Amino acid sequence: MTSYKVPVLVSRYADDLYTARVVDGPEADAVANSATAAFDHVRGHVKKQADREPQQYWPKIDEYELGNTSVKVRLFYRDGKRQFPASREMKIPVRYVLGRYVDQSVECFLVDYDLVFHCPALRELPQLIDEAVRSAAARIDSRQLSAATPPGISELRYIRVRPKELQEPNEQDTDSALTIVADPVVKRKRNQKRRLALHRDGEISNVAEAIREASVLLVGESGCGKTTIARAAAGHHEVIARELAKVHSLPIPPPLVWQTSAENLIAGMQYLGEWEQRLEQVIAELESIGGMLVVSSLIDLVRLGGTQPTDSLAAFLMPYVRRGEVRLIVETTPDELDAARRLLPGWVECFQIMTIDSLSQQQTRGIADKMLKDASRNHRFDVEPTAAETVTRLFSQFVPYQSPPRGVVELVNDVIEDKRRQPRKPQQTVTVTASDLLDRFTKLTGLPEALLRDTMTLECDDVQDYFAGKVIGQGQAVAAAVNVVLRLKAGLCDPRRPVATLLFCGPTGVGKTQLARSLADYLFGQSDSRDKTIVRLDMSEYGNWDAVDRLLVAPDGEVAAWIGRLRAKPMSVVLLDEFEKASPEVHDCLLSALDEGRLTDRFGRTTTLCGSIVIMTSNVGSRSSKAVGFSGQDNRAMERAIEQEFRPEFLNRLDEIVKFDPLESIVIEQIVEKELADLAQRETLRSRRVLLRWDDAVVKRLASMGFDPLLGARPLQRAIEREVVSKIARRLLSTPQESDAISIDLAELVSDTVASKG
Repeated sequence: MTSYKVPVLVSRYADDLYTARVVDGPEADAVANSATAAFDHVRGHVKKQADREPQQYWPKIDEYELGNTSVKVRLFYRDGKRQFPASREMKIPVRYVLGRYVDQSVECFLVDYDLVFHCPALRELPQLIDEAVRSAAARIDSRQLSAATPPGISELRYIRVRPKELQEPNEQDTDSALTIVADPVVKRKRNQKRRLALHRDGEISNVAEAIREASVLLVGESGCGKTTIARAAAGHHEVIARELAKVHSLPIPPPLVWQTSAENLIAGMQYLGEWEQRLEQVIAELESIGGMLVVSSLIDLVRLGGTQPTDSLAAFLMPYVRRGEVRLIVETTPDELDAARRLLPGWVECFQIMTIDSLSQQQTRGIADKMLKDASRNHRFDVEPTAAETVTRLFSQFVPYQSPPRGVVELVNDVIEDKRRQPRKPQQTVTVTASDLLDRFTKLTGLPEALLRDTMTLECDDVQDYFAGKVIGQGQAVAAAVNVVLRLKAGLCDPRRPVATLLFCGPTGVGKTQLARSLADYLFGQSDSRDKTIVRLDMSEYGNWDAVDRLLVAPDGEVAAWIGRLRAKPMSVVLLDEFEKASPEVHDCLLSALDEGRLTDRFGRTTTLCGSIVIMTSNVGSRSSKAVGFSGQDNRAMERAIEQEFRPEFLNRLDEIVKFDPLESIVIEQIVEKELADLAQRETLRSRRVLLRWDDAVVKRLASMGFDPLLGARPLQRAIEREVVSKIARRLLSTPQESDAISIDLAELVSDTVASKG
């Protein structure tokens, strides 16, 4: 069959924003947080197009080249039907892709403007690009032109496709219901990568034997290898079917084992009854070839399809599974299994249940070692001897709540893929080191290197200084944060509970939320998504009778948004603001989370909090303080108020109750000093060489203006923005930008405010 080369332009717009787009061929583009992920999305779509629509247009060009140039254009501003040209032309960067035919003629793709033109001779290319871009720029406004500006980094990658190459006798019609909702588990490609299924021979044999007679339910914790076992058993089943066909001189059978999800089974169905009709067709097609279906989630079959479990996908499939008209391999967790039994009685009994245990640390290390050795042999890598041990230790110590081997396998795969794509000379050897794996683990979890490396010491005084600089005047609170960091570094956290469960009590505006943010930044701020290291909930929104269900489940039945964020990044700080305002049922729901590190919704979907720090804030007891404003606080009165508000079983599950004191005048002044120092380091002021000067009088004046005895230091930032930042902005805008440094005395700005008020 003919092979085609499809060019894909991969672009980097930010550290976690990449795009991939087909330049010549079937339309496809994708956005992801890595170049590899974006390219893989496009490649998967193009491969499917090659299988399902082989007759569509495919590029006939063998050689492509990415180039950059610049074009002078004149912008036009529009007012109704009138156009007003800009006073001068501007030079804009333009990128293009050249495709060379055998006769040396050229096809030029201006990907950012969706333009393609044929160029008879290469010498005419600059003029044609200039004319095409000028013409396009005249039809769009400045915002659209800005969007067409290419990013700083881009590269061409290629996809090789052979349409119809995989078609064999008796293979399913690409327009059939089965091919719409599912994909073959075993795709017959010479270069297909197989997942490792080490230490699972017994389980694979048992599943392969069981699926000959009945539907199978694989029960195990998330990440233990259920999908890998199902794929391996499916491959075993396919091999036997092909061998039998050869022995009896029969046509080669089509793919027999297909993989799908509950979402795919109902995708695109707008009206009641549509998915039932399509699912009947899928069952008939599977029965005609003696095939079976692998489904990724048991509880999703119970949850989707209707408004109740009794009119769900599972309820529809139940009689077919009982009669043996369709065979399923379904994956689930123990909690989801219990929920399925409760929601739809009789459904679980349709399956033969097989329990999949998690692998041991030694077995996981063996898998990592095997993957690295295979990479060394296949890609000419050198592998550091301690690499497999390092990655296994990291997951065992810092992610003990995750069932192995998924996390280890995915991380090693990512590092191997990064090394494989790393540019190198023909004879150059690339080395996979323990540091490479550790760096990847840091990006995954956000944990700083000082916590991960056993060879690096962590000085208690350094940690103390960090938090004391972030939260001023709260010695007990800072000490609590330091203790959390030191426990995590020493590896003494209970793997069956959250890293820490803390109750922050004190008046508003004293630093409770700031300390939570600082803890999130210190522990988890090294990841690619550091802005997502804290999950914050206002618990006053969960005080009604249905609060527990709204807390855990979204209106459409999916997990709640905050739980989705926590599942995507388990190592986070969960901040529950105004916890005392939540309903008693919510308090009861969170008892298991504080004690066991697990949250389970009505569908049996379990979310772990074992890698998280759970912080609850409360104003309980702050009104019982004897003092107002800058004076001290009666700790015993606060303790009595806390004991009256919360039940003993809740308080017993906390690691520590952290009391925040009201802010004294000296503390407020220190906060003002810190805010002014941060202001002086802002990028705009530094780039314009603006020097800010202030004295103690300015600090005292701002402290008195920005502090409210009822609101604490919360209004202080607003006061500085209003009285200082806004006036600096006016002065800078009224002063032309000069090369000389500008000195601004804050005393003059603040004195102006005082004078105007006087």
